[in-house]
Parts: sequence; structure tokens; C-alpha cells
Amino acid sequence: MAVLRTILFTVFSVFFIHSNARAQEDVTIVTGDLETWSRIGLDLKLNKKWSMGIDQQIRLKHNSSLIDQILTDIDVKYKLSKQFYFGAAIRYIENPI
Repeated sequence: MAVLRTILFTVFSVFFIHSNARAQEDVTIVTGDLETWSRIGLDLKLNKKWSMGIDQQIRLKHNSSLIDQILTDIDVKYKLSKQFYFGAAIRYIENPI
């Protein structure tokens, strides 16, 4: 089990390092705008195997004076074992402007 865990960790580490290295090639544009992202969430454990959560986010733009996006996330998780979960999530995005 320890060997399998080491192999999986190595494979995932190489993948994420490679993908992050490529992501750094993009051009960054600097603006003078102050944006604010706020989040509040609730996680509920229904029983030993099932859990669910809900998150609400609001993103402001133009020096935090206008609403850019309102996001709602709902997720459900099922615990298969100590290390593995199966889950599903849905996100609703509202763009008021």
C-alpha cells in the first residue's frame, strides 16, 4: 500500500508541476481595479458516509462598487473508504451586469 501511495504521489506531483510550469508562460495584465471576493459556506455531515455543503460567493469589481458575479455551489459527498470519496457538485453563476 505504501508503494502504491508513493507511486500515485509521484505521478500527480509530476503532472501538477508540469501543468503549473506551462501556466506561467501567460502574459499578465496589471490593472488598477480593486476587486473583492467574499464567500460564506455551510458543511453538513448527514451520517458517517454522507455529507453535503452549500457555498455562496459574491464578486465585486470597479473598486468593489459593482457586483460582478454571484455564485452558488451545492455539493454532495459519499465516503467510500478512509481515503476515497465520491462526490458531485453543481454551480449556479449569475452575472447581474
